Amino acid sequence: MMEEVAARIICRELDASGAGYGVVNDDWTGMTVGGTPEVTRPLVGVRMFADYGAFRPILGRGEPVAIADVHTDALTAGYDARYDAEGIVAILCVPIFKFGRFVGLMFVCHDAPHTWTDEEIVFTRAVADRTHASMRQARTQQQIRDLNVMLEERILQRTRERDRLWNIARDLFIIIDRRGYYVAVSPSWEETQGYRAEELAGLRLDALCHPDDRRMVLDTFERLLAGTPWPTAGLDVRMRRSDGSWRTYNWSCNDEGDAIYAVGRDLTERNELEEQLRQAQKMEAVGQLTGGLAHDFNNLLAGIGGGLELIGLRLAQGRTDGLGRYIAASQDAVRRAASLTHRLLAFSRRQTLDPTPTDMNALVLGLESLLRGTVGPGIELVFDLEPGLWLTRVDANQLENAILNLCINARDAMHDRGTMLRLESANRVLAADVASDMSIRAGDYVVLTVQDEGCGMAPEIVQRAFDPFFTTKPLGEGTGLGLSMIYGFTQQSGGQVEIHSAPGQGTAVSLWLPRYQGQKTIRPEPPPLPVASQPRLLEGQRVLVVDDEEAVRMIVSDMVTDLGGIVLTAADGPSAEALAAEKGAPAVLISDIGMPGGMNGRELGEQMLGRWPGLKVLFITGYAEQSILGDQALAPGCALLVKPFTVAAFSRKLAVLLSRD
Repeated sequence: MMEEVAARIICRELDASGAGYGVVNDDWTGMTVGGTPEVTRPLVGVRMFADYGAFRPILGRGEPVAIADVHTDALTAGYDARYDAEGIVAILCVPIFKFGRFVGLMFVCHDAPHTWTDEEIVFTRAVADRTHASMRQARTQQQIRDLNVMLEERILQRTRERDRLWNIARDLFIIIDRRGYYVAVSPSWEETQGYRAEELAGLRLDALCHPDDRRMVLDTFERLLAGTPWPTAGLDVRMRRSDGSWRTYNWSCNDEGDAIYAVGRDLTERNELEEQLRQAQKMEAVGQLTGGLAHDFNNLLAGIGGGLELIGLRLAQGRTDGLGRYIAASQDAVRRAASLTHRLLAFSRRQTLDPTPTDMNALVLGLESLLRGTVGPGIELVFDLEPGLWLTRVDANQLENAILNLCINARDAMHDRGTMLRLESANRVLAADVASDMSIRAGDYVVLTVQDEGCGMAPEIVQRAFDPFFTTKPLGEGTGLGLSMIYGFTQQSGGQVEIHSAPGQGTAVSLWLPRYQGQKTIRPEPPPLPVASQPRLLEGQRVLVVDDEEAVRMIVSDMVTDLGGIVLTAADGPSAEALAAEKGAPAVLISDIGMPGGMNGRELGEQMLGRWPGLKVLFITGYAEQSILGDQALAPGCALLVKPFTVAAFSRKLAVLLSRD
């Protein structure tokens, strides 16, 4: 032991009867003395300073204690018996400090009185410091040896775990060199993919990838070598099995310098289950949708068919009484059917919209009289509209319908419950984190909130509020399409809908619509023309009518003829182009949008406008996908009319179109 060697050296050099080294405890009340009894005398073990005198505070200050005779020194007075029992008469104690803390003690003693010289004190201190340093170094070396043993054991344990994982895991493991070639593969390749290790050795990392995934894999690997981390979510790659089939794996890679370590997890079965779930949900939605649609349309068709049949019977009988009533009932059923299809298209986000820069405050105030009449005198209508509200670009007619639907729902929810309905508008800036939670882009929004004091909705009702044909109203009092139409319209306009509701606390529905940064342009339109006095707007002008539905071509042609136009008809785009080339440029093109023949109505219009820039184009459609019209405004000289339409609406739209430069 290092302290024993030091004690022997001091005893020999100072001709002392004993010496020793002690480690001070944490509270400095005592120390643990090491060594052998023949050198340290009977002091080996734990010793308390208070048992040997009053000198511990001196040691705590870092000063040595040198006592020539314990029987006469004031520091040890009264402790004669303790020292006599241990054969000590003179004693020298030298404290050892580490980082300013009293940590150890070297003592030297004689069995007879002895006056300690400065040289003896300096020598003892030097031995004490060296002993402490050597002991600390020895402890450090031992700790290092212990740590190395522990690390080696952990490495062996981790290696065994890695080998077990490598050998038994169903995930695919690969080691790849920095050139991108397989170095080693796990046994799971043979079990799951059908390849033996020797078949894969030396293959490039994209050799088994689907052709459509190879470029993605190579680009990501090159970025990894350049220091870009591998995607956190991993990389989904289709891998070819030995039998030629494909399975999808999610790959994670890590660059370890000399090699790339990769692991792939099979997602094929999970993806198949997710697809089955999506299909089941879709079929459930289709079932709910078609059930409600069939119910409503059967009612409408019964009204239309019955009215037309009675008209035919009356005419066959030579009677004209009641014809006006049957015609009016059929027309009303047609209008209701058109409204139903518009709502369905809005829900599916396939409705043809005509967005324009809109002042929402002005639009809401313009609806005030209609809304007050709708909600009735028992409900107070409050407008809280923010001054300086930004513009938004939406289809104003659809926004009006959305507001009216929300107010009707609020009125019904406040039956015998609430008395106030609030419409509030505000400018809002949506931060990225909040926008992500709302599944919407960050940026500036105009928000309209319709808040009632009604019965409110439970959370499970709120979750289904946008489902088509879902309604909490009694049978016959609601179609369940109001909120779904609002949801579809808002999403198609680039916005979002929020519902905040709780039972007994009312409901607030907020429409978030993106801000329009440009200026509002007001386009004057001529006043509506009475049907009975329609002027011959198209007198002598050639009009090309294009629609694949023969009945629609016939009706529109008759409308054009009544307005004085000369009609040319075609069933598709190529036929229309050939007819125009043969007969000459028409003044107006009236075309359906969705048509067979490889050319839709918009493409036809663009080609004919390119040939005859002065052409006026009226698109008519009952169904148009966003991919056809997009979110862009119609080109100058073009207008849009949604089927079904009345003669008056057709005439008004043409009058507006022909009045534009």
